[in-house]
Amino acid sequence: MKFQKIIFLAIISLSLLTTSCKKGTSITEDAIVNIPANSSSVSAINVKRLMDKADFESMHKMSFYQDFIKDVSQGNPGVEVVLKDPYASGVNLDANVYLVQDVDIMNPEGAFMGVVASLSDKAAFKKLLASNGNAEFKSEEGYEYFVADRKTIVAMNDDIVVMGISQGDGTNLKAGVEGIFNTTKETSIVSNEDLKKCFSKQADITSWFSSNKMAEAAKGNMGMAGFIISPTMLTENYAHSYINFEKGAIVSESNYDFNEKLSDEFRHVFKDQVKTDFSEYVPADNLIFAFTGAIDMKGINMILTNKSMTGMADMSLKQYGLTTEDLAKTIDGDFLITSHAKSGSDNPNMLMAMKINDMDGFQKIIDLGKDYDMIESIEDGLYKMSGLMGAADDMPMFYVTDGMLFVGDGQSTIPALQAGDYAKNGLISKNVKNVFSKNIMGGFVDFQNVGDYLDEVGIDFNAMKDATMELNRDNGTMKLNMSDKNKNALKSIIDWTNKNYEKKGAM
Repeated sequence: MKFQKIIFLAIISLSLLTTSCKKGTSITEDAIVNIPANSSSVSAINVKRLMDKADFESMHKMSFYQDFIKDVSQGNPGVEVVLKDPYASGVNLDANVYLVQDVDIMNPEGAFMGVVASLSDKAAFKKLLASNGNAEFKSEEGYEYFVADRKTIVAMNDDIVVMGISQGDGTNLKAGVEGIFNTTKETSIVSNEDLKKCFSKQADITSWFSSNKMAEAAKGNMGMAGFIISPTMLTENYAHSYINFEKGAIVSESNYDFNEKLSDEFRHVFKDQVKTDFSEYVPADNLIFAFTGAIDMKGINMILTNKSMTGMADMSLKQYGLTTEDLAKTIDGDFLITSHAKSGSDNPNMLMAMKINDMDGFQKIIDLGKDYDMIESIEDGLYKMSGLMGAADDMPMFYVTDGMLFVGDGQSTIPALQAGDYAKNGLISKNVKNVFSKNIMGGFVDFQNVGDYLDEVGIDFNAMKDATMELNRDNGTMKLNMSDKNKNALKSIIDWTNKNYEKKGAM
C-alpha cells in the first residue's frame, strides 16, 4: 500500500474510528485558520457528527477492519497501534479535518491538494510517521517536513499537520505546504464572507468552492476558449455543498451563486424545466436508470451566433437549404436517456428519446445524412447508420414517430416501441415522474437492478435501494435511499462493506 494511503487513512479514516468515550484534548484554534484565502475549495469533515451516527465499537470487531489492520500494519507496528487506539495518532479527533485544493484550469497538473488536521500531540504523530521507516525530517522556519514519495509531502508544526498531494508532475508540493504554514489570521480563508455563509450551515461534510483562482489563472491565457467563457465570467462564482448521513438515506445538497455575466450567458444554455412527458417511455419494470434534461437549443445557437462562431457551419449547410438556426429550431432540447434490464442478456437495453419541433426540418437533416452516406432508410420512420458509421453489428436504430426521435436497440427496444408494448408492465411512480418534469435535469437509479449486472464482481447492492437527482439553476440535490429505513445510512454502509468483504474474502 502506498505511503500516502497509509497517512490519509491515519488522518481521515482513523478520525472516524473513535468511540463515544472521549478524552480531554484541546487546541486554541481550528486548523482552518491556516488555509490560505486564495484557496479554490475547502471541505470540512465534521468528525463529531460522524462519530454520533456510526457504531464504531462494533466496526472495530468486524472482519474487514481486523484484516485491514493486519494488511496496513505489516512492517509498520506504529500504524497498528494507532488503528487499535486512534488517540495514539496525535491527531485531534475532536476537531474537523479539512481538505483544501487549488484549481488551475490552465495547468491542472500543477494543482495542489492538501489534508489539514489539528494536532493534539505532535510527538505522537511524528512517532507514527517514523514507524514507517523512511521518514527523514527536514526543518524549515516554523515547521518540519519529509517527502514520502514524489507525489506526497507531510509537514507539521506544534498545532497542525498537512499532507500535500500532487495532481501531476507539475505540482510544487513544498510551495503548497509553505503557503499553509505561512498563513495568518489576516490572510486566512476564514475572512471570506462567502465561506462564512457556507459554513454557517452544519453538515457531516461541508464543501465550499470559489472560481476566483481559476479566473486569475485564465487571464490572458484562454485563447479561443475565452470567446465562450471569459476570465470575467469566472470571477466571484461560488458553490456550497452539504452531505449528511441520515436515517435511511444519504442526502447531498448544493447551492450555486454565479456572477451576473455567467448567469446571463448560461441562462440560455438550459430551459427552466423538462416540459416533455417522457414517463410513458420509462417502464418501472426492470428499470436500471433514467435521466432527463432540458437543453435550450435556440439559446445555445444565439450564444454561438453572437460570438461569430456559426459562420463556417452556416456556409456548409447553405447548399442543403439549412442554417444553424434551422437546426436549433428543429430539435426541442428535451431529452431522455434510460436503461432497462434485459432478460437473458449480459447487457441492458438502452433508449434515448428526443422531442422534435419541426418534422420538415428534421427530414432535411435525415436527407443530409443520406447524401453523406451516413444514414440508410430501412422503412418509413426507421433508419440505421450506414457506411463506416454503421460497420458494427450492434449499432443503434433511429425511429421517428409522433414528433419524437428514438435511438435504441433494433432487436428489442425499437420493435417494442413500434408494436406499442414497450411499457406494458406499468410506468414509474408519480414521485419519480416529478423528478423528471420539474427540473432542468433529473435522474433516477434503481440499485437492485444495477446489482443484477454486477454479480461477477461479487458485490451485492442490497444495502442501497435507489437514488434520485434533481438539478435547477441555483441548486441541486441527490438522495440515496438505503434499504433499511430505520438505520443510519453510515451504519448501513459499514455493515454492507463488511458483508461484501466476508463474501469476497478481500478488500
